[in-house]
Amino acid sequence: MRILAVSDIHTNLSCINKLRAYESNRFDAVVVAGDMGSEIAGPLLRVLTTFGCPVAYVYGNWDNKLEYDVSFTSAARHLHLKPIQVSGFTFAGFSGCPTHWGRNPSALQAQGAVDRRHRSILARLDVAERHFERAKRLINARYDQEMAELERKTKDRRRRRYKDRVAALRRWRERDIDRAGERIDSVKRTRAFQAYLYDARAAEKETLGQNRSAMIQQVSDLGVSPDSLILVTHERLTHLNDHCPSAFMHLYGHIHGFAHSNYKGTHFVNVSVLDRLAGMVPDSPVERSDTLCNANAGTYTIIEIGREATTVTSHQLPIDYLGWTKAAFAVIGSPLVPEEATFGFYRAFMTESTEPQ
Repeated sequence: MRILAVSDIHTNLSCINKLRAYESNRFDAVVVAGDMGSEIAGPLLRVLTTFGCPVAYVYGNWDNKLEYDVSFTSAARHLHLKPIQVSGFTFAGFSGCPTHWGRNPSALQAQGAVDRRHRSILARLDVAERHFERAKRLINARYDQEMAELERKTKDRRRRRYKDRVAALRRWRERDIDRAGERIDSVKRTRAFQAYLYDARAAEKETLGQNRSAMIQQVSDLGVSPDSLILVTHERLTHLNDHCPSAFMHLYGHIHGFAHSNYKGTHFVNVSVLDRLAGMVPDSPVERSDTLCNANAGTYTIIEIGREATTVTSHQLPIDYLGWTKAAFAVIGSPLVPEEATFGFYRAFMTESTEPQ
């Protein structure tokens, strides 16, 4: 039994295309442990089905807009409370996670009950938030008008007087926006709102327990032997052995970075993260017009289950391109190296540079 496992793609379809280009059809199953990205889930899964084997997936916090009953392709199975059997092993799991449950049915039901119990304070908060948005628009419009007038009257914008006036306008805008938000803050300081938060957190814990229990109950109803059970969720399940003792394997992601351990007979495998960029600089800047570029350098996991032993290995997408050297960091927004043009554009919603690992 050979499994290809990935997670944390974060809408970066190009890293999936690159993975497909470097790996051949040598797997019995492909598993996606969440965080595909709501926008590209369909194309991503269709790429993975070209491996010619069953594809099983769950949602993570990046998939919070996806409905649970949608079918992207008949060759890929949403694993949420729907176990499947492949080569003598049963894959079971559930979608969503405490970070963001998204459209998880149990979460929607639990949160709906909380919202109905606290509808009065939520109505007050809604009024305060709409008042804040109106006030903010007016403040920004006045700021833009003042700035336009200042720039029209200023001939030399390098002068200290102009810079001081710009700084004063910015301080005024920030002060007035803060004051406009005081109405929201006052609602959030009430005992009624604190009671709402308490119930909402309790609902999140209840949702986790409900999904975990439902998954384990289904496995029990099917009479699955623990030594052939592979559990898949986006976040690692704590105290798993208390609820499902001796499960063979638990696959997850979310906390970026490969990890493999064996606890009480269960293999715990963090299969992430496929969406990772490495900065690349040309070896000969004089000969090439390119400057700093990026390359997909994420990791994926291959699991081989044999009669005698189970091996779990992490693999990095190759970045050994002729004429390019790995830089100390990647810069979000820089293009991919030309050699990766065929894989398409990446989409990484990050606000600062990250060091590749």
